[in-house]
Amino acid sequence: MKKLLATCVLVLAACGEKATPQASPTPAVASSADTNVSAGATARTLIPAMPRFALTVPEAGSYLIRVNLLDATSHRPLAGTATVLDQTDEEVVTFTGSGSFGEETRLAAGVYHVRVRANDGARANAELTWSSVARQAPAASIANAGEVSVDVPRSEVEGTHAYVDIAYTVASAQRINLRAGPGSPWISILHDDETELGHPVNIRDGYFTLTGMQIAPGRYRIRVKGSSNEGGTYRVTVAPFVPAPVVGRLQGQGSIRVEMSGESNAEDPGIEFIVRQAGSYQFRATAVGNGDPKLTLRNAAGESIATDDDTDGKNPRITAQLEPGTYRIELGRFGTGPLTADVSATPSANVPAEDRHD
Repeated sequence: MKKLLATCVLVLAACGEKATPQASPTPAVASSADTNVSAGATARTLIPAMPRFALTVPEAGSYLIRVNLLDATSHRPLAGTATVLDQTDEEVVTFTGSGSFGEETRLAAGVYHVRVRANDGARANAELTWSSVARQAPAASIANAGEVSVDVPRSEVEGTHAYVDIAYTVASAQRINLRAGPGSPWISILHDDETELGHPVNIRDGYFTLTGMQIAPGRYRIRVKGSSNEGGTYRVTVAPFVPAPVVGRLQGQGSIRVEMSGESNAEDPGIEFIVRQAGSYQFRATAVGNGDPKLTLRNAAGESIATDDDTDGKNPRITAQLEPGTYRIELGRFGTGPLTADVSATPSANVPAEDRHD
């Protein structure tokens, strides 16, 4: 299990009408200025009139940030958000929950600001703790391709999900399929320094899937996080990507109707798209009946140029500036069951009419 190291605690408590003073390492905070908080320090205030708090992270690593949010009068749990901002006020991570909730995130060395808010703007007492998390030894390993089963333990911290890592090594550049389940665990691929390379966004039959990801040679970690704080046992599969057969061809413009089966492991069908004249092209997928289609545009090497899910309601739309060459339009879907969709390509006005061939 995760080993918690040095812990910093922020207690944001009510300071309204004649509250009974409480023993504290630091006095209550009532100003709107940032409050620097070092290891072991405590600060108090009442939100929403809450200042930001400055946390000094001594070194790069994983840190667990946890919030306990209670109504200032009734002390019932409240739903809210906690946002971590870097030194330029760019958002690093926002996590949400009700009552006691938290998130583990990767932080570089530096000063960060934390802002906590109740969703309905209610007066609330908030307690925030943060602590470094020791890096775990991998629970299993995969070299290039393979399948392993991992047990994610129950989280010992209320409102958070535990995880395990799989050591993943890649000998040569390739495209892969990644699949994890059942039970819908959250999964991501991390560089060895724990910066994220990518994560699946498609779920089918309780499995998170990532299809056709381009990955370079190197050492990685596949992080498997439980779908609930109870954890679970999950199968993780890495396999070489094999594109589905091309179901049609478009040159410059046109439309093709594509039908996908209801099989959960079916690859996304592709349409070959040929560009003779450089210019801007727009691609759409329109569901016929039920279904939630998505589109991915790839170059000849199989690298993703753009992807979209629901720009037009449930229907995706991609606009891309393309040079002459051959491309692949892939039709995907969210959820399960069969899907029928019309996939179309339209050139912009800057493409000469003689190059707009169906």
